[in-house]
Amino acid sequence: CILYYAVANDIHMLAPLRPLTRNHGQAGYTDGPVGMALFRNPMGIAVNDSNPLAHTLYVTNDGHMVRRVHPEKMQVTTLTGKPTNSGYNSSIDGALDEAIFANLDRGIELMGTTVVVADGSKIRSINLVASEVTTVAGQSNSGLRDGPGSIALFRSISDLTRHPSKPQIFIAHS
Repeated sequence: CILYYAVANDIHMLAPLRPLTRNHGQAGYTDGPVGMALFRNPMGIAVNDSNPLAHTLYVTNDGHMVRRVHPEKMQVTTLTGKPTNSGYNSSIDGALDEAIFANLDRGIELMGTTVVVADGSKIRSINLVASEVTTVAGQSNSGLRDGPGSIALFRSISDLTRHPSKPQIFIAHS
């Protein structure tokens, strides 16, 4: 079993214990080799563990980005989103390099070739094959309303998890 965790702007791996990023808490948005890449407030981590020798980590970063960490390649890249200081405060669907996130938190899960994230009051889907981001449930305005994805309303979604054997997502929101 390998355990990954985020603390002080770094990503760490247990078993064996070693930091994947070595920036001693320095914050930023730099992609590159794990020894030089920078994170700012990493929150959620999802692991593609279908191949234990070539797993990939997906990390929510500073509420507005999803980063990809390749431990074996020792490389960090931005999958989608823009840094906080880019002036965006709402969600925009689209291609990976155009998508905008409003408020990513701990909620991130990998379901096959799709990364599912909680983005404020929305559930968003990052399709790794089609290279696009779409909103699957919720709206910009928050509330409480059951119904199909485009009608449902959520308050601030703090976390989500997937069913272990079915294509279902469970969410926690206030």
